[in-house]
Amino acid sequence: MTAFYELRKIPTAGTEPEETLLHPRFSAKGTMATRELCRRAAEETTFNAHELESALEILLKTAVQCMAEGLNVELGSLGTLTPSLAAAPAADPRKVRSTNIRVTHLTLRTSKEMKQRIAAIPLERRPGAWASAPLDEAGRDRLLEAHFQAHALLTRQQYQEMRGCKKRTALYELGELIKAGRLRRIEPANKGLYERVETEGEEP
Repeated sequence: MTAFYELRKIPTAGTEPEETLLHPRFSAKGTMATRELCRRAAEETTFNAHELESALEILLKTAVQCMAEGLNVELGSLGTLTPSLAAAPAADPRKVRSTNIRVTHLTLRTSKEMKQRIAAIPLERRPGAWASAPLDEAGRDRLLEAHFQAHALLTRQQYQEMRGCKKRTALYELGELIKAGRLRRIEPANKGLYERVETEGEEP
C-alpha cells in the first residue's frame, strides 16, 4: 500500500516574470471515518471498536474543556493542540475586545516522534493526476471575451472550467485580473461573482 501525491503549479511571488514551480501535494484516496478507524485499531487491542470510539469522544470532550481552561493539549506522540484565534484587524488594542475574538480552528504541532513515523510513508505519483493547465493568456482572454459577450457576470467555477485549472490557481489568476483592472469582484452580497471592467473606448 502506498500514498499518492500530485503536482500543483504555484506561481512564485517576487520573481519577474513570475516563475511557476511544481510542488507535490498529498492526494487523498478518500477519508477514513472515525468508526472504521476505531474498528481497525481495535484489532490491535483487547478493546472493541465501540469502546475505542467512546473513549475517543471522551478524550475530545476533555481536550476542549482543558483548552477552555487556557491549556494546550498534548495527544500522546501525535503532537500538541493549540487554539487559533481571529478578530477584525485594529490598530488600537482598546478596540480588540474578548467578545470580538473567536477560536477559528486548532493548530496541531506535530511531535518529533510522529514526524519520524510519517516520514517513512511510501509515496508514488497518482495515476492520471493532473496539475493546472499551462496558462495561455491570449487563449484565456479570448474565452473571457466570449463569456462576457453572453453573460454579465463570471463565477470562479466558470473561470476554473474555462482555464482547466484547480481552484487555488483560479482564485490566484482572478486576483491578478482584478489587480490589472480587468475584473471587479462583486461584494459582499454576491461574493464569488466577478464582472468585467470596461476600459475607455471599449464597447459595453
